[in-house]
Parts: sequence; C-alpha cells; structure tokens
Amino acid sequence: MTNDPKEEWDKLQRRIQEIAKGDPRLLGFASAHLGYGSPVGELIGFDFRDANIDFAPFGTDAHELEYLRRIIDTIDSGCETVTEKPLEGVVREILHAETTLELERYNLFTSASGARHALVGVLQKLVTQDKPVVLYASPNWIFDNVMTKVPGAQGYGFHATSAEEFVEGFEQHAQNNVAALILVDPANPLGYRFNREHIERIESIAERSGIVPIFDDPFRALQEEGKRHSSSQYSSRSVIVETTSKRLGARGLGITWTLVPKQLSQVTPEIAIGCQGCENIAAITIDSLYQARYGERIREMLIANSKAFQAGLRSVTDQGEFRQAFPGMPILTYMLPEYLNPREVLGLLDPPVLMTSGFDWITANLRGDPDQDFRNSNKSATKHGFSYLRICPTKEPADRSYVAGVILGTMVQKLKR
Repeated sequence: MTNDPKEEWDKLQRRIQEIAKGDPRLLGFASAHLGYGSPVGELIGFDFRDANIDFAPFGTDAHELEYLRRIIDTIDSGCETVTEKPLEGVVREILHAETTLELERYNLFTSASGARHALVGVLQKLVTQDKPVVLYASPNWIFDNVMTKVPGAQGYGFHATSAEEFVEGFEQHAQNNVAALILVDPANPLGYRFNREHIERIESIAERSGIVPIFDDPFRALQEEGKRHSSSQYSSRSVIVETTSKRLGARGLGITWTLVPKQLSQVTPEIAIGCQGCENIAAITIDSLYQARYGERIREMLIANSKAFQAGLRSVTDQGEFRQAFPGMPILTYMLPEYLNPREVLGLLDPPVLMTSGFDWITANLRGDPDQDFRNSNKSATKHGFSYLRICPTKEPADRSYVAGVILGTMVQKLKR
C-alpha cells in the first residue's frame, strides 16, 4: 500500500471500474460517483438546480481508504456477499444513535430504488376507491409525479408558505375520502419547519378522518450531530420514509428505509431489494460510509458552499434575503427584492448560472409545464412562486459557488430600480 492517498484512491477506482465491466449494476451499489475531489475547471456551467449531491471527496486518508477498500472488496464478491450485520441491523443502529424514535413500535422495510419508489409502495397500500385522495403542500412537483405511479390516486396540492399555513390547509381539506397526507420537514423548497404543536394538531385531524400522515425525511441527517431532529419524532401514528441520497451523497445507491407503525398492519409495501447478496452489499456500503463519518464530510461541504455563495452575492449587493432551514441544508432560498421577476433574472443568468425559482415548483403536468388551471385557481401560490430563487449548493465547490454568487449579485444590482 502506498503512502499517497490519491495514488491509492486511483488504484481502487481502477479496480472498481474493472469490477463494473462484469456487472454494471454493481457500480451503483458502490456509490462509485464518490470522487477524490472535483476540479474547479472553467468558469462556465454553474449548476445549482437540484439537491442531489454529485461530488465530495472520500478516501483522502488512510482511515477512509480502509473503508473504501472494504466497499470495493464487498462489490467484488457480488451476489455471493455475506455480512455479519444485515441491512436492517445497520439501519436500526443509525436510527437508535440519531433519533428518539421507539423503534420497537415500527415495522422496518428497506429498499434500493429511492424515496419516491418507497412512497409509491406505501401509497399503493393506502389508496382505495373510497379513499383516493393524497394531500401535500404545493409547490412540490415531485409528489405530483409520485401520484402518477399509484393506481387510482388523486393528488391534491394545497398552497402553504409556512408550517401554520400547512396545518390550516390540511384542516380545510381533510375529508373522509383522503387516504394520506405527505409532510417534508424541512419543507422543500421553502424550508419551513413543524413543531410539536403542529404535529399534534395534524395527528388529531388525521385520526378523526382515518388519514395516514407520511413523513418524507430526506434532510434530517444533514443537521449537526446530536441535533438530527425531525418533527416525525413527535408523531405516534405516522409512516416515516428516509433515504441515503442526501445524508451520504449516495443517490446511485438508492437505499431507503420505511418505518411503518405496527398498528397499520395493512401497510406492507412490496419494495424489498430481492437479492440477498445485493442487500448485503448495500449494508456494508452504508455501514462503511456511516462509520467513516462521510455524512459529516457532506455536511461540511454544503455549509462551505452555502456560505461561499452568500458571500459572493453580498460582495456586490445588499438586496434580497437568504433563508436556510439549518446549516448543511442542501437548499438555500433567496427571497428576491420586490421589483425583480425571477423569470427575468433566470433568463439573464442562463447561461452560465443554472437554478430554479419557486414558480418552477408549482404543480406541473407530465410535460413539466406549470399547470394553467392551477395557476388560475391559485393566484396566491403563483404570486409567491415568483418571489424567490431556489439555490442548491450541491454540485459546485466553494470557489465556484462564490463566483456564481457574484454573478447573481451583479445581475440583481444591475436590475435595481
């Protein structure tokens, strides 16, 4: 073994590429996109459009290299892989360390196709002819897309810009034909958070109407160690879905766990991985990344990138306001000055800086276009969607994030009236 981490990392990467030639599917289980680092490159094509993390160094010292080697050895074994710690055991260990959930109250289901697939699996067990409606806050086109994959489901997004508006919207729309309510804490894209009182009110309404709350918890583990809180912990009867795509930058891995309260005996989502060897590979990969504290690397990167973007913008303008649910959140909201239209700003930025506005998150049809009927009947949602930009500091390193912030700030200052 060489003393140069970069040289050793390169050797391991060449090895994993050779392994993948035999079975390309195994490359995904390796999370092989984990890079030693990404070069700054030319100052073009800054991408701040989505919250999926595409790069972060891993294997930069002897400690991490040992875990990386363990992952690769595991993948090399393919479907013959065995492990003393099964995937369910790894997940329970993580949840026990990070949350106050009483895990004995839940049935645990693991899958390898991401949170949307898990949500579809849960909703397929809840949606019926008598209860076809699924509620969630708009803007959120992601859940619109999920609804298209659940036979008979009728998704309905109600406008909410705060936790209080969310609860009030649920109170207004909770009917006996509603099967489920989906919550995200912090909300995506606006970042508002729920407290214990909000959840108690939601559960009281849900229980009266036979509605099952479902928490989509992708961001919980990106908070500071010891404070990895989600309002799902205030719940006693909610389904909880959490994926590794954000916490470990492992979108390609797709590992998701779903906690279903045991009293919901009818909810047995058919989402299992289906290959014991592949499940063991996932268990070892997740355990290795967790034990190596790779999630802290992700969090530190997101904090640095967010600060750099804000510093870049503030170096040229004091206009507008930044909002972020917590340091390490992969979404940064920039509330525009009232005189600016986000479409005007984005049109001038593209290229080189790519990001989305709140308007882009408003209910969309399958072509991805904002739905005209929704806009006509929800003018307040449309107006609010034009008030902010959604910035994801996930794909550009800090130096490029700073430059992108300068570019946006210069544009805002130029358009100042």
